[in-house]
Amino acid sequence: MKQLYRISHLLIWLVAFTSITGFAQTLSEDLQAIVDQALLDLDIKGLSTAVHLPDGTVWTGVSGLAGEGMPMTDEFSIPIGSVSKVITAACILKLMEEEQLSLDDSLGTWVESYPNIDGSITIRQLLNHTSGIYNYTEHPDFVVDVEADFSYIFESVDMLDYVEEPLFEPGTDWYYSNTNYHLLGYIVEAVTGQDFHEVAKNYFLTPLGLADVSLFPQEPFGSELAHVFQDAGPPYGKIDLMDYGIVMDSFLSSSWTAGAYTAKPADLSLLIKRIFDGTLLQESTVDQMIEELFYMGGNFDYGLGVMRYEIFGELELIGHGGDILYSTQAFYDRDNDFSIVIQANDMDVSSFDLTSTLLQIQGLVADAEFPSNTDELVSTANTFGIIVHPSFNQVRIVSDLAESEYKNHRLQLTNLQGQVLIDTHFSKQLNLPDLASGQYFLKMIEVNGSSTSQSFILLP
Repeated sequence: MKQLYRISHLLIWLVAFTSITGFAQTLSEDLQAIVDQALLDLDIKGLSTAVHLPDGTVWTGVSGLAGEGMPMTDEFSIPIGSVSKVITAACILKLMEEEQLSLDDSLGTWVESYPNIDGSITIRQLLNHTSGIYNYTEHPDFVVDVEADFSYIFESVDMLDYVEEPLFEPGTDWYYSNTNYHLLGYIVEAVTGQDFHEVAKNYFLTPLGLADVSLFPQEPFGSELAHVFQDAGPPYGKIDLMDYGIVMDSFLSSSWTAGAYTAKPADLSLLIKRIFDGTLLQESTVDQMIEELFYMGGNFDYGLGVMRYEIFGELELIGHGGDILYSTQAFYDRDNDFSIVIQANDMDVSSFDLTSTLLQIQGLVADAEFPSNTDELVSTANTFGIIVHPSFNQVRIVSDLAESEYKNHRLQLTNLQGQVLIDTHFSKQLNLPDLASGQYFLKMIEVNGSSTSQSFILLP
């Protein structure tokens, strides 16, 4: 029989404050306006965006084209480039939490020696780019070889042939190197005895139901890729590169755990949120990711597989940008508990060019979640907690809600993916169906749509 337990305690009860469930129509329209304007301001062909809120609400907005004659939709996958590094770092940090490795382990502890790569470099130095290892994508022959045959499938080890002498002694400076994240992929495989993509699936993607997030070429694309455009100059203007026989095989296979994942924006927004909100990694681990930071430029710093954007201590977003013909910004607002993903299918912009749009969306959503005029949102606070009964697959509700108010409230059980499993009238006891192992959320929802929630984990 499966076991149930409430995170932290078997009995938790708290004052339930109302929250907004879903976007108001005006907010949705304002977000779409930002996306439409960004398409014009940046002069690009297509944008696809998603915002994932704490209550499971997901807003998606698209603008422009996914290909010549094909309107952009949120069902197209887009290569996420270096946002893949968040997944790679999360796998390493998960293994650290399980005490299967230490961040102070040397590279040589887990991986065979390679030319121009110092085996004494630590896992931490690989994660935060202080290893000094040469970035293989900067080698002059690399782009030539990748573009020689776009359908060619590289092996990750091929990339190490482009690694020249190190730039500095490990730990003495900072230098962004994609080579670091290939080596981290090797470490994950050495520790687990599994292929990297299987480890990522087992730890993160399968529990979240994200079957369409895939690592090419080890996995097929989860859904059709949006095409990518480039300005070919007059008289052609922006052209669909796929119409000219350009495919992503050589670009993605040469990137592997440094940048080869593809994802739909809504799926990526869920993954980014769950990695950084304490669900998939411990909050102390997330703290460690941004404990020691190295300046990248602008308002960006770099930690352990994560970029931090900060303005005068007033705004902090954590996540990553990615560029691999396409561009992606994927960040989490830790203070306000929502994630934002913006993806462009145009070679003429970089992920940094999407920062202004990212900040506009962040400001709009943060204001909507925490409005200055709360009179419209206030309702009677009620104690809401749960007691789980491992032996009977039951959850008992602890609440001071008057019986006369039961008809104005309902209970809703969802999984990590936001799928509604139970939606029923309020009662003091909820019988659970036969559920798979994992984390679940129980909401008490008022008739006006406001809600509060508790979570529990179902063990095998």
